[in-house]
Amino acid sequence: MSVRRAVSCPEMKKDAAGAFTLDPCSTTLDETEEEQEEAEGASILIKSTLAPVKEILDCGTQTEDQPMVYEHMFLSVFPVWEQIQLHSAPPDLNPAPTFQEPMFSPRTALESYVAATIRNLNERRSKPDYLEIKTLKDQVELLMYQLQFERHRREVHAERNRRLLGKSRANRALEEHNSALRDQIILMHKDIETLHVEMEMNKGESKQQCDNLQHDVNYWKDQSNAIQKKLKETDNDNALLRKELDEQRNLFSNLAKKFALAQSQIFDMDNTVQDTKIAASSSSELKGEIARLQHHLISAGELEMRLRSSLNTLNLNCHKDMEAILGNMAYTFSLSGLKAELKNRTSACHALKAKVTEVEKALKKEENLCLEGHKLAKRIEETNKTKLEELAKNSEELKQTVAAKEEEMLSKNATIQKLEKQLEKLLSSKDKEDKASTAPETSRSLEPGIPSSSDHLSVAAGGVRLQNLQNLVQSFEDLHGSQ
Repeated sequence: MSVRRAVSCPEMKKDAAGAFTLDPCSTTLDETEEEQEEAEGASILIKSTLAPVKEILDCGTQTEDQPMVYEHMFLSVFPVWEQIQLHSAPPDLNPAPTFQEPMFSPRTALESYVAATIRNLNERRSKPDYLEIKTLKDQVELLMYQLQFERHRREVHAERNRRLLGKSRANRALEEHNSALRDQIILMHKDIETLHVEMEMNKGESKQQCDNLQHDVNYWKDQSNAIQKKLKETDNDNALLRKELDEQRNLFSNLAKKFALAQSQIFDMDNTVQDTKIAASSSSELKGEIARLQHHLISAGELEMRLRSSLNTLNLNCHKDMEAILGNMAYTFSLSGLKAELKNRTSACHALKAKVTEVEKALKKEENLCLEGHKLAKRIEETNKTKLEELAKNSEELKQTVAAKEEEMLSKNATIQKLEKQLEKLLSSKDKEDKASTAPETSRSLEPGIPSSSDHLSVAAGGVRLQNLQNLVQSFEDLHGSQ
């Protein structure tokens, strides 16, 4: 909105060289009023600087027409100034005013005109007639009316000039304030440009930090996936080891059953050994009996030899043949029975010996198998125990590391989501402020250079946005330092 300025009326105060005043040292009522108006204008200026600026619509009008519409009649009523200048004035009087000058005082002109008329009348020898006096009175009355009109017009113009002077001072103060605000706006625009550059740099840095954080997140995700794979592999290995442990336990139970069976067999073998020992003791008795039988056989052989000798002697005696034959038959029969019994006893003894050796071999084999089973069971138990302890430790460590990594990933994901939300808020506020700054402003002050409230809000929002951006960058740096 532009202010239309009007051309002011002629000023009241002039220099001593350009104006004709009777008393230059005296101050008129208009001058005192102007001084009062200047003081009021200064107070209004102070109030206007302190009070908020309001929009004022003002229009100026021109109250002076050059020349006035009735001034052409004065040329026929008053005598021409050139005729008055024909009469020489005394040397002590002031020179006549030059009406070619654009500005002069009507009071001075009236007083000089009255003085010139008085001099003209005094220099005349004859008195003026009635008509001339009447015309002079009419002229003086007309001049008084003109003087009153001019005074009233001057007062109106002085009041208007004082009002315009106050407004001009207020406008000058506003213009100075506007120029200062323009300088502030230029500085703020420079600050905004630097802030824009810093914001772009911070955006680039934040984007790079976001990329680094995303890279770290991907790295930790890969690490967590690898750890999960290792955990699955360890779970599979643990399941396999548990299966193997179950198999070993089944094998151990089978071996225990076999061991119990072997112990029962050993017990049976002990019983059989005892039986064989009893049989061996009986075989020793049989051996004694065999020795006795052998002794009997030897004695029988000796008896046979004796009988044969006797038979040889008895051959001579025929009647004793039948008795010898019968004795021989009885002897051979008893000898064959004894031999058969000896043969049976020796075969039974050999069978018992073979059975004892077989039982001893089986006992040794069972003892070896039991020892090997015990050793294998102990070895399997020790290896499985160590493996189970190692697997339990590894599984606990993996669970703890996986839980720690998951907590760290959850915390990092939460911080990343917060930072992304802050970035989105900052970007949305920046877009809104850009739209608001590019939109045409409808409410402005009187001068085009005066900033509106939206500029102050944008500057304040820019400061808040810079602070938020600095906090965001600081949080990114803290997060990167914690990694």
